[in-house]
Amino acid sequence: NNGGMELDSTEDSMITAVIEGNTVTDNNGAGLFANPIMNGNSKIDLNGNIFSGNNLMGLNSGSALTLLAEDSAVVCLRMQDNQSTMEATLPDYDLENLGTGQFSVEPLINNTGTISPSGASTASPM
Repeated sequence: NNGGMELDSTEDSMITAVIEGNTVTDNNGAGLFANPIMNGNSKIDLNGNIFSGNNLMGLNSGSALTLLAEDSAVVCLRMQDNQSTMEATLPDYDLENLGTGQFSVEPLINNTGTISPSGASTASPM
């Protein structure tokens, strides 16, 4: 596959996603790619997932998870007990706020792998 899963919120939409207990392996792109844009609101809860051997062709900047918020998108992310091993590129979890919206990352608990929260801020629980 080019990528494992994709989760986007588009203009003025709201997405709430609980992604739990999955194994995502051997994708050419990111294991999970999310790109909220244009006033989209995303509430994402990643819990107990295993990512391994993703981004084999270097198609995305992240390997296990690439989350790129653009425009005025609002993102609230919670990550707990996720594992990322043997990825083709670092960081394992690439979290970037490329726009002007609020990007909140709850305290990241018990995740394995490198996390790069560029432009993200720690927030209170969702």
